[in-house]
Amino acid sequence: GVLLDKELIDIDVVDELVGVTTKRVWEKIKPIAEEHRERFDYSREAKWLEYLSNRIVEREQNITK
Repeated sequence: GVLLDKELIDIDVVDELVGVTTKRVWEKIKPIAEEHRERFDYSREAKWLEYLSNRIVEREQNITK
């Protein structure tokens, strides 16, 4: 996620390498991460995983338009 945010890697490459896995992992841990964010007041819990998953989903939506 951080490499994508800093524009050091292209979204197409990321999606090809880990797109499906990233989305699945985020779907599985999202409730846990959100609970930890709230319970421990730690907003960065899985921040980059969420960011990466969101960018991959956005890319897929743009491709299908």
